Amino acid sequence: MIRQISVVAFLLTTMVVLLLKAEIVHGQNTLKKENSPTFYLNPKWSPDGKMIAFASNVEGKLSVYTISSTESDMKRITDSNFESGTPNWSSDGNSLVYHKIVEDGILKLFIYSFESGIETQVTKSETIDYGASWLANTILCFNSRQNLDDINHNIYTLDIASHDLSKITDSKFDYSAPVWSSNGKMIACIKSILMTKSFAESTQEELSGIRNSSEVVLLNIDMPKVQNLTNDAFPNKCPSFSKNGRYIYYISQENSNSIFVQQKLKTGKKHFLLTLAENINNFNVSPDGKSITYSTRRNGHYAIYIWDISKMKECLLVGEL
Repeated sequence: MIRQISVVAFLLTTMVVLLLKAEIVHGQNTLKKENSPTFYLNPKWSPDGKMIAFASNVEGKLSVYTISSTESDMKRITDSNFESGTPNWSSDGNSLVYHKIVEDGILKLFIYSFESGIETQVTKSETIDYGASWLANTILCFNSRQNLDDINHNIYTLDIASHDLSKITDSKFDYSAPVWSSNGKMIACIKSILMTKSFAESTQEELSGIRNSSEVVLLNIDMPKVQNLTNDAFPNKCPSFSKNGRYIYYISQENSNSIFVQQKLKTGKKHFLLTLAENINNFNVSPDGKSITYSTRRNGHYAIYIWDISKMKECLLVGEL
């Protein structure tokens, strides 16, 4: 049974300002070892709002799972041969796309069909590919890095049927976390300053600088145009579109607070859905716009939660309090 926490008790809970370091989804090993934490990461609603896909190492290696949004019926999707994560649903809900660490930390995109039970690899170059979003079951957009030492990403699109691969960003900035608009005319993503050093060579101050420079932008598919939706001194992350395409959601990280923002694309007007006194690195709004799912770490334990916007209540979906 899902545990419910009143908003008062929730706000009084001591928050641990830690969730997901970049290494977890950037090719590093998340194999569960003795006394190491169990991760629950990257939750994504299915198009009908009934299921949530996520990644966890609860059974050893990081794998993709699904679970009902109302029941504890967790099902493992990927095998244990390779670590996998960053799942996302096809438009019809019949497939999942996710990355797998196939060898030596190299991430490639795979598609799993619920109807056939067959998994298919869809990217095969030497680049690091993950974080895919699906358009009308046919075209993927995803972020890609040249190699494990490269700190910068570009956005690509891939036609699954024709295998037509297109780079749509200019390499002048770091572009990541792409998501399609429902009409396929725009991609929202995060734009950050370009770094010239690897992760290993970069100082904490330099890495902090790239995080703090992150802004939500729109990429117009028909013309080389980048439109800033945010332009402030705080890191912004996790963009996604509403089902009707009228709004965009994202997190604004103001000091130790994660502010969940709904912004109207036509007017730019912002509505603040929720503020949590902790660092939330991934979240997703339900297709009906009534609930938010997110993963976080509290008191040393990772978990995925659902927040009912109208009732102002949080439910533990999977993981430990």
